[in-house]
Amino acid sequence: MFKPGQLVTWKIKGTWLEADKVFYSKMYGYVLHEDESDPGVWHVMMMRKGSDTLHREEIYGDYLRVVEAKS
Repeated sequence: MFKPGQLVTWKIKGTWLEADKVFYSKMYGYVLHEDESDPGVWHVMMMRKGSDTLHREEIYGDYLRVVEAKS
């Protein structure tokens, strides 16, 4: 589904994340790898709003989407 190094963001539309859309929008990160013991869970380095550092997150693939590059 995802590949290491891919740029991702939160998939907000159609999920419970819509309740806090302002917080989750425009947050980006990159995929490290899929969890070996829990398939479907991805380890991601994500930039949180209000922070100047990356944070390691474990996120279900249902809540991630790949950021498409504009050409």
